[in-house]
Amino acid sequence: MRKLFLLLLPTLLMLTAFFPTACSDDNDESVPEEVKSSIQGNYNGTCGAVCMPNYRDTLRINSNATVDATSITIESLPVASLIDSILGKGTAEANGIKSATLRMGYALYNAKQAYYPMSYDPSPIMLNVEKEGTTHEIDIRFAGKGSDFIWYYPKRLRIDITVATSRVFLDGEDTKLTFRFPIVLNRK
Repeated sequence: MRKLFLLLLPTLLMLTAFFPTACSDDNDESVPEEVKSSIQGNYNGTCGAVCMPNYRDTLRINSNATVDATSITIESLPVASLIDSILGKGTAEANGIKSATLRMGYALYNAKQAYYPMSYDPSPIMLNVEKEGTTHEIDIRFAGKGSDFIWYYPKRLRIDITVATSRVFLDGEDTKLTFRFPIVLNRK
């Protein structure tokens, strides 16, 4: 088996020179100015919360959002079910928490399609929640950091986002809890 591999290795290396690479010229082309300006503005839409791994949509709320040249601010990310999953049912309601503000930086990329992919970098959300006379700190961290994409559809003036938690800490300890937040925003 090893001899066969060593005999085929030079052939495989030569063939790879003829295959196209994953990088394309599209990544080097800039996003048109009209697209950069059309994404900016005020949006409304829906934000959901899905507890993993059971994939149940546990809460869906309406939200407003603001987009500028470098960031997206979503006013109402539904975090109540996440809080209740950690500290028990009814905890979020007892604390008057249904949602939290999510801010994320973004960068548009040219795809020469009806959509433009966007990398994003969500900021963590820190919440203080009281349960049975004790105040707990919940630290919600999100995946992204430029490795995942969201989508902007300029003809529909729509942004589709799915933000997932990477870690959720309760008083500094990892809860091993994962949530996904599907978000659809339409320009007002």
